[in-house]
Amino acid sequence: MKWADEIVIVDSGSKDRTLEIAKSFGAKTSHHAFDGHGEQKNVALDLCTSDWTLLLDADEVLTPALQADIRDLLSSDPKYDAYWIPRLNLYFGRWIRHGGFYPDHKLRLFRRGAARLSEGVGPHSTPQFKGPCGTLKHDMLHYAYPTLAIYLEHMSRYSTEIAQLLYRDGRTSQSLPSLSGTQSSTQSRLSSITTFSG
Repeated sequence: MKWADEIVIVDSGSKDRTLEIAKSFGAKTSHHAFDGHGEQKNVALDLCTSDWTLLLDADEVLTPALQADIRDLLSSDPKYDAYWIPRLNLYFGRWIRHGGFYPDHKLRLFRRGAARLSEGVGPHSTPQFKGPCGTLKHDMLHYAYPTLAIYLEHMSRYSTEIAQLLYRDGRTSQSLPSLSGTQSSTQSRLSSITTFSG
């Protein structure tokens, strides 16, 4: 990402070398207490000063081909104000290209101020943009769940966070949709992964 005009990192108190490493790459860093996933990313968006923003999570990597796509796009006169990026996900040591997991399009490249993330919705807040969007060709790699242990830790943390949001909003299990359809969908997806991805 040496070609980026600026790198902005918002940290909520990491105990590792995150800030030291970020600063060594010339990143603009800021501390902000964690109020939520979308909220934290919106703080970062507010700190960006360049014309275009590329939003990345810590477990995402741009392939060289995607970097070239972005540089080529931004060196021209982009047709759209926002672009979808296909994301390839790593599950348990394998890149998943089937079963509805690919391409996992994410709206991550947009003109400054054109998109904001939804807030108060838990760990999978997404940029909100109104208008037509373009789609880039090459993949962003998502090191989602390289091991079963990491998957289980994430699901435990995410389910706790979502339960707290539902409780905050006064929703109980009686107000949630039936999980039987979700279970069937999940079983189908896992079956597809097994069938097509080995």
